[in-house]
Amino acid sequence: MRQSSASHGAALLALVLILCLVPALTGCGQSQPSFISFTGKGSASAKSMKPIIDKLKKKYKGQIIFVDVNLDDPASKAKIKKYNVSMNPTFIILNSDGQVKETFMGAAQEDMLAMSLESFIPQKANQAGKTSSPASTPAPSSSPAQQTVPASPAPQSVPAQTTP
Repeated sequence: MRQSSASHGAALLALVLILCLVPALTGCGQSQPSFISFTGKGSASAKSMKPIIDKLKKKYKGQIIFVDVNLDDPASKAKIKKYNVSMNPTFIILNSDGQVKETFMGAAQEDMLAMSLESFIPQKANQAGKTSSPASTPAPSSSPAQQTVPASPAPQSVPAQTTP
């Protein structure tokens, strides 16, 4: 009876290990960047973004994981809270490690979204199927999560005029 108990314990341990490791090996450590679209029915901006998002889905199919979250669905509450979404629409880009790298609130320009998405696609996936020359392919950004904002010129003081 003692050996039977020990073998049941080993089988249970093996089962626990399998249940813990399988999710990690099958997608929890995703290998592609993700684009999460948070939209609801009550926003004209969200409606205007639908054709743009659909176009991006077609363009980056197989390279980016697209996830649609309905802001009006009570089942989406956990994701809305997790990503601190407060505006309709909101678009979030995660790198292949699942880290939030870009957030766009409100209507976004298609070219800005596309450039951001492309900066997170691994080079070999980005180059696959393209026959363009290296000179026509934009160089990847070394830190795609950083945005450059032009600096405002500092106000210049006007020297006081002296009267004689």
